[in-house]
Amino acid sequence: MTVHMSEEEIKAARAKAAEVRNISGGVIGQFTPKEITVEAKDLAVSANTIGLKVPAGKFVFGVYIKNADDKLASGGAATVKVTVGSTDVISATGLSDLKGKGVAVLDASPDYSATEREVKLTVATAAYTAGKLTVGVIYG
Repeated sequence: MTVHMSEEEIKAARAKAAEVRNISGGVIGQFTPKEITVEAKDLAVSANTIGLKVPAGKFVFGVYIKNADDKLASGGAATVKVTVGSTDVISATGLSDLKGKGVAVLDASPDYSATEREVKLTVATAAYTAGKLTVGVIYG
């Protein structure tokens, strides 16, 4: 399921994640949100490693991508998808879906892996010419 969120909704979700992050032990355990911001123009039209990894032995509960500076531009109809390990978590998302907002996916069936997983951004159709993208993953 893909959910489109406004900046305010993303901020509220981050605040809630920070609140939940302070809970450890018990049934809930501990959630860890990690994010990275990348220059969109530096992304090749292919799969790009971005330096974000999910440690071994963790469940992935959600992933988000957002337009970090509202200057996102493309020389064509660029799309981007987010992959964790070999799983496409956010499918190809167009520029108009990222302008002024973000896209988030909450996993109804969290994915577990005994091995470390790389988070990748795959750009297709056309290259980005400006702007920044912030990608985040919530795991525990």
